[in-house]
Amino acid sequence: MWQPPAPAGIRVSTSKPGRTAQLLAWISERFCHHQFSWPHIGLHGRDYQVCVLCGAAYEYDWTAMRRTCRLGAAPEPRT
Repeated sequence: MWQPPAPAGIRVSTSKPGRTAQLLAWISERFCHHQFSWPHIGLHGRDYQVCVLCGAAYEYDWTAMRRTCRLGAAPEPRT
């Protein structure tokens, strides 16, 4: 895609398209007032909860009835 040249002396950021999305995701997760869904059971029997606002996934312990640790991504639900 063609872009007009930047004026002399001004540096233009040529960041990757995913960088902005990553930054916005980080901000939304960092400052989100989490509202969690009901606990789900993943493919490997691992229980988890997902924030309905930002999508962050947390492991859920049914014995203690609380979230334990953050997961990298929401596990695939069982069907």
